[in-house]
Amino acid sequence: MWNEILNKESIYNNDEFLSVFRVTRSTFKRIVALVKDNPVLQGQNSEKQSKHFVPEIHLLATFKFFGAEGNQGGSKRLRENLGMGKGSISNYVDRGVKAILSLRDQCFFWPSEEERLEISSRIKSRYFFKNCVGIIDGTHLGLSTRPENCGEEYFTRKGQYAISALIIVDDKKRIRHASVGWPGSVHDNRIWSNSRIVRNPRDYFSPNEYTIGDSAFTNSNIMVTSYKRASGQAVLPAGQSWFNDVLNVPRSGVENTIGIWKGRFPWLRNMRMRIRNRQSMVKIITYVYATIILHNLCVKTPYQNDWLIDNGDSDSDSEDGCATDDGLNVTINPDNENSTRRDSVHNYLYRKLLS
Repeated sequence: MWNEILNKESIYNNDEFLSVFRVTRSTFKRIVALVKDNPVLQGQNSEKQSKHFVPEIHLLATFKFFGAEGNQGGSKRLRENLGMGKGSISNYVDRGVKAILSLRDQCFFWPSEEERLEISSRIKSRYFFKNCVGIIDGTHLGLSTRPENCGEEYFTRKGQYAISALIIVDDKKRIRHASVGWPGSVHDNRIWSNSRIVRNPRDYFSPNEYTIGDSAFTNSNIMVTSYKRASGQAVLPAGQSWFNDVLNVPRSGVENTIGIWKGRFPWLRNMRMRIRNRQSMVKIITYVYATIILHNLCVKTPYQNDWLIDNGDSDSDSEDGCATDDGLNVTINPDNENSTRRDSVHNYLYRKLLS
């Protein structure tokens, strides 16, 4: 059956295959080639288990699982056309996820110093932000049921139980870092403040590098944020409002990336996995990381426009001709909370775009 699904259009034509399995046939086969030799897909007794331990079956089941939202992810619906017995779908998905996770070092990693220079060069060329190596935003990953312990902490302002995910992307819509698993009621900035990146910035940034985010985050030497109004302030000063407009252009890239990620894998919007204890939470987080790896593998793969959703989960309040010594290349102490990074970026952009 799986061979017919992959190679014939009698069961699914190309559009239907993309709709059900969330990737094109060619992309699917490329991913199969990356994991087909993984021991988890081989079985212990090749003669007796060869029928079941087929890489294609495992990945078809896994993609179909991640491509289903809420009740659409029921066992009967997932097994349709895959020739699986009742109760076996979860085993196939578990093994498929383990195989995908083996690709993490290849597909989901923080960029090296050399690659960060390439990223910052492209961002500067397109958006004028010099030394920017990433764009950050938070999003909620919906849960179909209330977690058994401290469930109220997972209840979001949108009236859904969820876990939070903080995502950093590059300019090519690849997810380069993720903090996943905090309760949905936790503010993005708290997650960021407790992240490995903030605790060990020198492991992630060279002295002049930073990421950009919205006003939900605390401005620092490694985080350039939009300005927000002070208490009682009706409007921002013109210069700050202008800077926010300029910042919003590249920042829209992370919102678009999250929309594509959750649109390609709608399981993320309403995950049918109950959180009972630490083990079940770890399993959900593991599955989420598998979707990130798949997203990065599929970043150039077509998607259907009706998959895209608005990522309205943010906690926000609402050769260049310049001198080399432009204020952006001044080394700033990474431990200095009173950093002038945003001021330097703001002044540079003002001179670059308005002077």
